Amino acid sequence: MMANPLSIRTFLYVSLLLLPLSLVGQSPPKHELRGAWIATFTNIDWPSANDLPVATQQSELIHLLDQLQATGINAVFFQVRSQCDAMYESQIEPWSADLTGRQGRAPSPAYDPLEFMIAACRQRGLEVHAWFNPFRAVSNINNLASFAPNHIARTRPEWLLAQGSLRILDPGIPQVRDHVISVLLDVLRRYDVDGIHFDDYFYPYPPSSGAPFNDDASFAADARGFTNRQDWRRDNINLFIQRSHESIRAVKPWVKFGVSPFGIWRNQNSDPAGSATNGLQSYSDIYADSRKWIQQAWVDYLTPQLYWSVGFSVANYGVLLPWWNALGGSRHIYSGMAAYKVNNGGTDNNWSQPTQLPNQVRLNRQQANVRGQTFFSTRSVLGNPLGVRDALRDDLFRTPALLPPMPWKDDQPPPPVGNLTAQTRGNEIRLSWVAPPATGNALDKVRQFVVYRSTGSTINRDDAANIVRITANESETSFTDTGLVPGTYYYTVTALDRLHNESIPAGTVSAQLVANPGGTPGGATDRPVGSFSRLTNLSVLAPILGAGDFFTVGYVVGGSGTSGSKNVVLRAAGPSLSRLGVSGVLADPRLERFAGSTKTSENDNWGGSAALSSAMSSVGAFAFTGPASRDAAASVTLTAGEHSMRISGVGGGTGLVLAEVYDATPDAAYTANTPRLVNLSLLKDSAGGMTAGFVVVGGGEKRVLVRAVGPALSAFGVVGAAADPRLKLYAGEKEIGGNDNWGGRSELVTAFAQAGAFDLAPNSRDAALLASLSAGNYTVRVETGDSTGIVLVEVYELP
Repeated sequence: MMANPLSIRTFLYVSLLLLPLSLVGQSPPKHELRGAWIATFTNIDWPSANDLPVATQQSELIHLLDQLQATGINAVFFQVRSQCDAMYESQIEPWSADLTGRQGRAPSPAYDPLEFMIAACRQRGLEVHAWFNPFRAVSNINNLASFAPNHIARTRPEWLLAQGSLRILDPGIPQVRDHVISVLLDVLRRYDVDGIHFDDYFYPYPPSSGAPFNDDASFAADARGFTNRQDWRRDNINLFIQRSHESIRAVKPWVKFGVSPFGIWRNQNSDPAGSATNGLQSYSDIYADSRKWIQQAWVDYLTPQLYWSVGFSVANYGVLLPWWNALGGSRHIYSGMAAYKVNNGGTDNNWSQPTQLPNQVRLNRQQANVRGQTFFSTRSVLGNPLGVRDALRDDLFRTPALLPPMPWKDDQPPPPVGNLTAQTRGNEIRLSWVAPPATGNALDKVRQFVVYRSTGSTINRDDAANIVRITANESETSFTDTGLVPGTYYYTVTALDRLHNESIPAGTVSAQLVANPGGTPGGATDRPVGSFSRLTNLSVLAPILGAGDFFTVGYVVGGSGTSGSKNVVLRAAGPSLSRLGVSGVLADPRLERFAGSTKTSENDNWGGSAALSSAMSSVGAFAFTGPASRDAAASVTLTAGEHSMRISGVGGGTGLVLAEVYDATPDAAYTANTPRLVNLSLLKDSAGGMTAGFVVVGGGEKRVLVRAVGPALSAFGVVGAAADPRLKLYAGEKEIGGNDNWGGRSELVTAFAQAGAFDLAPNSRDAALLASLSAGNYTVRVETGDSTGIVLVEVYELP
């Protein structure tokens, strides 16, 4: 009769995704590169096989991009050249066999994958970087017979260096560097790419066995005064990087240039300026002096491949990331992250932890010069190992992000938009605006627009939570805001150029939505269809942080026109949460019950009582792991009035605990006179954020008032109240409403009186919202940003 147990799982899912971020005091940044590598070499990511029809290739690519966009990714690095071949129409190098099954064979019917990719990304607001492997010519010389006649390994074999079965173009030959530059400039001139990107393959990695490559001939032919071979090799790569940068800047100054080098430059035991690591060194092992490239500003960004876990002894992510951060500032650092290792880390068990990659993202955000991250590879992310894609989509990337600007390329914003208007349509608000006129300067070309929304007349554009839309492209000059609850909303719009310089905002517009019939502040009642609409389950997920810590959950039994008593089931679940995938649980919670200020009973371990098992089953609560579990529970009959339960840890234990109040009255026994659960409240320090849930059952809609009270608590003698709490309301996993400052709105004042809630000052920074909700599972999330303090969270049913 009660909520499906899956509703509790959804509440836990939403709660746990949000909780870790708040525990470290972070909010998603406004500017952040969120990238994914799309590898085409040997069909790693796309296409899934080299013999697919064109229509299937295109469908697969669209599917990948749709999923990446839904995950929150805003940039893709598309591999267009893996072994001196092409994933695009080229007159210089042959078509890739990874596309058509035979090198040199064009797709049929004819199409250009890079052109297709760019067009698809423009429809989705994704930046496109053309990814080149600069020097690999033949990954396996045993396959050379199948290579096209015009492949460089066939036409210029004297340019090749051999190491085992690998063949690379010799970076020490000037004509080789000329050739690679000509290839990238051909792409740059013909395609509207946002970036040119090199991976980490320069000179070959040291062989595990056999002889290394021999470049005696090229060293003798062009030593340029060098006597040290290793210095000469590094200089070959430096010359190539510097010239690539200068060539790109000369042709299209807005196009970004970046490299994803191996993650260790030098170890500290080789150079005091190196990192505290003990792994392969790009400086001496593959002759890539990546530190110099950024010091000399020959790149716009580096994406070091930091493919190790936090805590890995040889190369610790937590050590390497700050080292790279220290190189940033004048240019961007994006962390290259090993999504492919999640739950697949070999002997490194750290990769079996669901929090490993999400916590790496959080570490990135703590570094001032790390401006984002890129994941290798796309299929690894979309495969969702250990829920990593869910963590990105629903938590870390839950708000849109602008790309980080590059002021050394251009720091002038485009002109602002004009004629911003807002119109209400039912429970939607439609915005429209006029794009600014073209300036004739390619650097100022408008590429996208940003739509901001607030429930206060002052819109904080530095807060990513206020961004409701970054348009896909410049042709999108309208936006419909849907799923809104009654209230007044304020909007503004800005324009973005190619480099995400942002214009000044358009003038703020506002629109007001009124509640629909049956949910109006004027006192209309629920419209039940079938059974009586009501709250049946109130839940709180919160941590016990130390010895002596506790939290109190209040609940009110009653409701206008009701009489009699109410059967409820109370629970404090700790150990049994582990079975639902929750880590860090409270091992032994204690549940104490109060009527008003009087303690009435307590439970430590539920003990496997048959009566409790039956009561928990009847309300649809998930089962405890067994009679010996140390979860706490009680089944009681309550009179109308205010009740509460206090949750703490036995023996000073710490961890997460789920407190639940279930209405145990069967559906068949419900009438308009049956007492209800009409209020949930939680008073707690906001460190780590606060999460509460509730379930609505029955037909029609249930009007609820949700509040997050901080400043107003001082009138009740509460010391250390939070200065500015913010709340969000979720239906399942989807955010459906939120509020920062309640603003003294008249409909809320009326609702406070209807619910019997204490008043708030009109200009206080307390938060509140109204919602008319159909049957379902809902979650309230309250956060206070970097500051903390006591917050009172309240959920009231309204008549």
